[in-house]
Amino acid sequence: MPRVFVSDFIPGDILEPLETLAEVEVWGAKERVPRETLFERLVDCDGWISMLSDRIDVELLDSAPKLRVISQMSVGVDNIDVEACRDHGVVVGHTPDVLTETTADTAFALIGAAVRRLPEGEAIVKSGAWGPWDPWHFLSSDLHGATLGIVGMGRIGQAIARRARGFDMRVLRCW
Repeated sequence: MPRVFVSDFIPGDILEPLETLAEVEVWGAKERVPRETLFERLVDCDGWISMLSDRIDVELLDSAPKLRVISQMSVGVDNIDVEACRDHGVVVGHTPDVLTETTADTAFALIGAAVRRLPEGEAIVKSGAWGPWDPWHFLSSDLHGATLGIVGMGRIGQAIARRARGFDMRVLRCW
């Protein structure tokens, strides 16, 4: 049966299908896997579910002669020497686009929070200092109909622009 090492906790229901096909070892500690430990754990592994904090280079690949596949739980592969993997016959997979909508949601939520001054309002409510009603107190801008500038119209920029259309915002883009 092939052996697979997993560099961080992954919920059991996600691992179950893999466990029917391979002997799976999951790193259970809260701290990152020390590099020396990776060398030890990967020596007899056929597969590895890595994290973006794992540095994958020639030295590591040389120490894992049976390794044939790396599946990285990350959008990018900046931490992976992809050419060295190719030279070692190791196929690399990753999760491009898995965070596009989530990142756009978060960015748009932060835009809304800034425009509507939510952090300031929360601080006033928590301190009990909101005082009597005042029609001019705590005025802010409207998100609806505002102009939004987006630098970079890649997947995330486009996803933010789609959300802005729902608020009838004018979108200015750069790149």
